[in-house]
Amino acid sequence: MNCLQDAEAFHLALLESADEPVWSVDLHFRLLVFNGGFSRMLQQVSGLAAAPGAKPEEYLSAGLATCWRARYERALRDGPYQLDSKDPGGGNFEFQFDPIVQAGVIAGVSVAGRSRPVETVRDSDEVYRAVVESAPVGIIQVVPAGTVLAANPAAARTLGYDSPGELIASVTSTARQLWESPEDRVRVNRLLEQANVDAGVVCRWKCKDGTPIWVAINSRRVAGDGGRTRYYETFFRDISSIIASRERMLENQQVMSLAQVSAHFGVFTWNLQTATGYWSPELIELHGEDPAKIIPSMDAWMNTIHSEDRERVLQELMHQVTGPEVSVRIEYRLLDGLRWLAMISAVRCDPEGKPLRIVGVALDITEQRRMEEASRLDSEILGNIAAGMLLVRVCDGTIVHANEYALNMFGYSRDELMGQHIAMLNAPGERTPLEVAEETVRHLRLCGAWSGEVLKIRKDRSTFWCDAVVTSFQHESYGPVWISVQRDITARREAGAEKERMEEQLRQTQKMESVGQIAGGVAHEFNNLLGVINGYAELLAGSIHLPERLWSYADSIRRAGESASSLTRQLLAFSRKQEIQPRRLDANALIQDFEKLARQLVNENMAFVLDLESELGSIHADPEQLLQVLMSLTINA
Repeated sequence: MNCLQDAEAFHLALLESADEPVWSVDLHFRLLVFNGGFSRMLQQVSGLAAAPGAKPEEYLSAGLATCWRARYERALRDGPYQLDSKDPGGGNFEFQFDPIVQAGVIAGVSVAGRSRPVETVRDSDEVYRAVVESAPVGIIQVVPAGTVLAANPAAARTLGYDSPGELIASVTSTARQLWESPEDRVRVNRLLEQANVDAGVVCRWKCKDGTPIWVAINSRRVAGDGGRTRYYETFFRDISSIIASRERMLENQQVMSLAQVSAHFGVFTWNLQTATGYWSPELIELHGEDPAKIIPSMDAWMNTIHSEDRERVLQELMHQVTGPEVSVRIEYRLLDGLRWLAMISAVRCDPEGKPLRIVGVALDITEQRRMEEASRLDSEILGNIAAGMLLVRVCDGTIVHANEYALNMFGYSRDELMGQHIAMLNAPGERTPLEVAEETVRHLRLCGAWSGEVLKIRKDRSTFWCDAVVTSFQHESYGPVWISVQRDITARREAGAEKERMEEQLRQTQKMESVGQIAGGVAHEFNNLLGVINGYAELLAGSIHLPERLWSYADSIRRAGESASSLTRQLLAFSRKQEIQPRRLDANALIQDFEKLARQLVNENMAFVLDLESELGSIHADPEQLLQVLMSLTINA
């Protein structure tokens, strides 16, 4: 592109002067000496003046400076050579390049230009036009009034026109139809009027359909007689994709920076060959350091790691570099011992497999470690608690977790129990296991919690009673769940039933004891009355003056009194107020006498049957005490 500018400049210089330019440069390509022909040539090429010691960038455009540096370097590298006008950057001269040798040492390059004849200039014009037509960049010439004087095919294609002719005919005002910002056009033209050349400007132009594009332009002002501007010649190329890529890169950098800050991670690279690297500011802050003060190094990194973790971290890192592992995750504590970081890195190697550098990220995992530790402690507590704990998913009632106590209590393995419906653990009874579960679910949805005693069933089909407490909970992995804590209370229920039976027996005993006390009091008073009755009956029966008819009555009163006395003795024995008087007894006769009283003690739904041994001998016992034993047996039965 700039070579084309050089060709046109030298073409004009050839027409204006026949003086041949001569100059020389040192090893740094600074001007040593030059003649007037060089100054005139330079004035035509760049519009600038040169001075001894000046570098190419100080009197040439960036493109031409690069071009001439390459020519000087070729002379220093390859020796003398000629460059004719077929090289667009050479203008309308033939140049002879020779290394300058002083005391056997190359000290610079001398250049001598020789003008070419008019025929050669015509050939040069043709070459120039051919190059312009085939140039991959857009070339456009615009007069100061704003109309397009000339354009090459690349310019038409870039701006969306079918041909250079359409571009020239359609664009009547570049300020309005080409420049998106007229201020940019005014600024560029002002610079061209001042310096004749403006290189490396980036601005926005408009295509045929009005679509804006970013272009990089290099322009020069071409003057005519009297120094008046004939036209502005601009070389440009569409860099919209480059600008878009740069903007995306900047956006990605901003997103990455925000992600690093919000997610608490930083990035790094480490060159294994030079022992140098890059730490992002977020990475440095994660390690508790000031980004403005710390210089990335292995020692600086190690000094941020807890002393107890340093050796392990270094060993794992060296294993990554020297071993088969290409990527690793290393977790370590910082100096305070409280914060944890995780470094995730990968090794980049050359084609031969030699490690070149390490790239990776470091994450703040302090909260993650804290939650893992809390979860581990919770698991230990739940695993060791003396009760069965089940997690049941609310959406479908399936069991998603059970502690060891629950597995042992129901007799299932973990694989057998997981995924099963909770109803499978309910024992059948008046209601089905599913009905029991559904009733519990209804209560949970209404109140959020439930507790009660439930008959459960083990894997071996044995049943037992459980005291269950169920509450709702939002689990991170399973979503809404019910936590069911269950304790086997079978032994407690059996002990309670036995206690109730014993208490009922005690109450019955106390009741009979009260009855016995009442009966004893009544029997004692009645026995006193019977003593009087029996005494008078004996007096009547022993009277010799009593008529025979009345004597039988008196004897009946006496026998009734003796029977009543026997009954009172039994009542007194029942109340334990009778003194013990053991004697020889017929047990069968005593039991038969007790039968009448016993039938009055038992309930109507009970049968009282005597099964006596006919050949039973006599016994030595207190009859009243024996009656008391029979009374107790009857009541307890």
